[in-house]
Amino acid sequence: MRSSPSNQAVLDFQRAEQTLFDIWVKDNSAVYRRFCYVARKAKQGGMKRWSARGVIHVLRWKSTIQDSDPTFKINNNISPMLARQAMQDHPELKGFFEVRDA
Repeated sequence: MRSSPSNQAVLDFQRAEQTLFDIWVKDNSAVYRRFCYVARKAKQGGMKRWSARGVIHVLRWKSTIQDSDPTFKINNNISPMLARQAMQDHPELKGFFEVRDA
C-alpha cells in the first residue's frame, strides 16, 4: 500500500509534534514529574481513570494557590501527549488515561 501525500503530511506533522513535545519535556522536566506524581497518587488513592486535563488543572491550582506562583502556565493541548508519555514511563498508569489514536 502506497502512502498518499496527505498521509505523509499527517506523519510528518506527528513527527514534528513529537519532537516539540520531547523538547518541552526536557525543558519542563519538573512539570512532567509533577504530572506523573499527581496521576500516580490519584491511582494509588483508588481512582480507576482520570483525564490528563484534570491532572493539569490540579497542577495549576497547586502552583497558583499553594505555591503562589502566578507565572506557571501549561497549555491544555499538551495533555494527550503527557498522558501517553506517563503511561509509557509508568506501567502502573497503563489505561488510567483514555487517549485517542494518534
